[in-house]
Amino acid sequence: LLPEKPTLENYQFLFNNVPIMQYIKNTFVIAITITLSKLFTGLLAAYFFVYFDFKWKHTVYFLLIASIFVPFTVTVIPNYLTISQLGLMDNPIGDDAHYMNTVRKFLEGQNKKINLSIHGPFKNINLIADRDTLEYKNSIESYKYTLEFAHQYNGSYIVIHTNEIKIDPLQKSDLQDRAVESIYDIISLSKHSNTKLAIENVGLIPRNNLLFNLDEYIKIFQQIEEIYALIDVGHLHVNHWDLNTVISSLNHKIIGYHLHDNHQLLDEHLRIGEGTFDWISFFEKYLELTPCAQLVLEYEPSEEVNIDGIKNDIGTVLSFLDHSKAQAF
Repeated sequence: LLPEKPTLENYQFLFNNVPIMQYIKNTFVIAITITLSKLFTGLLAAYFFVYFDFKWKHTVYFLLIASIFVPFTVTVIPNYLTISQLGLMDNPIGDDAHYMNTVRKFLEGQNKKINLSIHGPFKNINLIADRDTLEYKNSIESYKYTLEFAHQYNGSYIVIHTNEIKIDPLQKSDLQDRAVESIYDIISLSKHSNTKLAIENVGLIPRNNLLFNLDEYIKIFQQIEEIYALIDVGHLHVNHWDLNTVISSLNHKIIGYHLHDNHQLLDEHLRIGEGTFDWISFFEKYLELTPCAQLVLEYEPSEEVNIDGIKNDIGTVLSFLDHSKAQAF
């Protein structure tokens, strides 16, 4: 029952790769808010029943008490659907207006045009759901909003995730067809915008949610001329995709790269050089075939406040590029 070599590395990994303090903060805020709200409404109800007499008082009191005995499992699905339809999923305060206002003020305050790439929605989004479901319709509406935002602020391209859910091998072919249909739907929405659409190589073998393998991913761009490729090198590394094959096959279609590192086991989103990805080979191939593609550092949320670390990594990228240029000559 006891490990042969006790270690605390798992806790180190947790705090380095997961925004655990934000999770704890969310838990306290939500728990305290709910407790105080229930206490307040409970006191009001108790006062009402004790000091006021009215017709059907005992019946109303009985119904109130009876509601306590309704199992949680009976209400969890209706509550989930309600929260999802209200757009409150994955947001402890239920409203991202403050964040969006901050982003808009930043963009409007720029004196020069920014080469803006926009990551489309992917949490609580399912582009391979049945087209008649509310889940699919909400997903398309989210991309419609994203396209409007990109058009307003001159976004150069939007990143699209074709799927996030686990894939049943028996349904894989049908789900691939649904994904392609969804891409065409988003293309239709983007006709009045100059924003390009970039399909990311999403899905991971360890998570069983890889919808398109390497060959199938490449075929998407042969099938649909209007789209571009966004290559996430971390996903490529975890899925053991051959770097040369990806860049050589899609070079004219690749519009950008998401840069982060891992140890080829998990999608860790580590900083450049903290994993086992071969960055020198990548940048050599990048300069050879896709030198105009955008490079985006994509790290865990815990890194977003590490400004000095991000600046250092930009310097690291520039050093790799200089080294690769020197090697080319």
